[in-house]
Amino acid sequence: MEPSHFDERVRQLCARAVTAKEEEVEGVFIELRAVLQEHAQFVREMATRVLSRSPSSSNAADHFPRDAHPDFSRDPAASGMQ
Repeated sequence: MEPSHFDERVRQLCARAVTAKEEEVEGVFIELRAVLQEHAQFVREMATRVLSRSPSSSNAADHFPRDAHPDFSRDPAASGMQ
């Protein structure tokens, strides 16, 4: 999954937070926090994989498959991430 999906999901949630009614803001922030936590976990796992390999390749991008990024375009609430 392209990292741009993560960026787009964060933008969507930020836009929702700005226009949300007072009683909706907390829910939007919960979703945003879940997306950020999932992304942080993804980055930690990728870094662990890269750092645990031998230094035979100096290009870290070789270790990051473009489709390995989680799908942030989905609604975290639908997957129980709250």
